[in-house]
Amino acid sequence: MTVCLPYICFYVAEHEKIHVSGILALVSMGLYMTNVGRTQISSESDQSIHAIWGYIGFVAETLIFLLTGFVLGGEFANVKPLWFGQLFGLYIGLHIIRFLGLIIFWPCMNIKGYAFNFKQILLLSYSGLRGAVGLSLALIVNFDKEIESEEIKEQIMFFSAGIVLLTLVINATTTGILIRWLRLAKETDMTKLMLRNVLDNHDKMTDGFIFDWRH
Repeated sequence: MTVCLPYICFYVAEHEKIHVSGILALVSMGLYMTNVGRTQISSESDQSIHAIWGYIGFVAETLIFLLTGFVLGGEFANVKPLWFGQLFGLYIGLHIIRFLGLIIFWPCMNIKGYAFNFKQILLLSYSGLRGAVGLSLALIVNFDKEIESEEIKEQIMFFSAGIVLLTLVINATTTGILIRWLRLAKETDMTKLMLRNVLDNHDKMTDGFIFDWRH
């Protein structure tokens, strides 16, 4: 079911009578499964499903990155020097937009129980990596025959791939430095309690598994 439903969801969303984004429909389905659907999966099957989807996700992301490289490599000769300046401007602008979005919804998150302090907001603004979903949307636009302008397709591919590359090269390699600079790596009583609860739950699950196996 977990393997078939994403394909069904994507097909229904992309059908000409509905014609919405299949990828965003899959993201919505993922949010639903995390909130509601996952509780319907037995603990015995959860580990197997996690392993299978981990492998499927790895293969899918690898193929997306390879396909993006092939497409972008064939069009790199058409890239204009001005686009590089626009790319860095867009890179900075995305961080500002993410920061402002978190600031706007900060009170709502505190009310809902996801309490953050300002240092954590800064970390969330900086550490957000853009990857397979953005590249998938860019590839869909690139192969869309209804978009006649080749320059627009090339720009979308270049900027999408460029943002992903910059976040992987800059953000991913410096997030640890930011965490230490903000002093967020220090353990608190709450984090120790959460770790203790996780370990206790694992002990109970292990004891239950051993008991079932022996009997």
